[in-house]
Amino acid sequence: MVWRLMWLTYHARVAPDDACDAILKTPEWRLLRRRFEPKNRSKKPPIVRQAVRWIAQLGGFLARKRDGEPGLKTLWCGLGVLHHLLEGVQLAAKR
Repeated sequence: MVWRLMWLTYHARVAPDDACDAILKTPEWRLLRRRFEPKNRSKKPPIVRQAVRWIAQLGGFLARKRDGEPGLKTLWCGLGVLHHLLEGVQLAAKR
């Protein structure tokens, strides 16, 4: 998981305007979109910058205008929450 965290952070700083499907699986970015933009049903993935900020918000990042970019610790916490949410969705789908 550490390599993914470093890669995610690097990609967010080098190519923030790319589609996030390069760094996240489809169920992951769809879950993030459903959580943070519940009315948006677009099939087009969000950009990397937005996806990383959403992950960071799961980890406690406040995403205020002057907060800058999220750090590794916040992203690590957010990735953990994202994985738990994804596991819950997958378990609920099996019912």
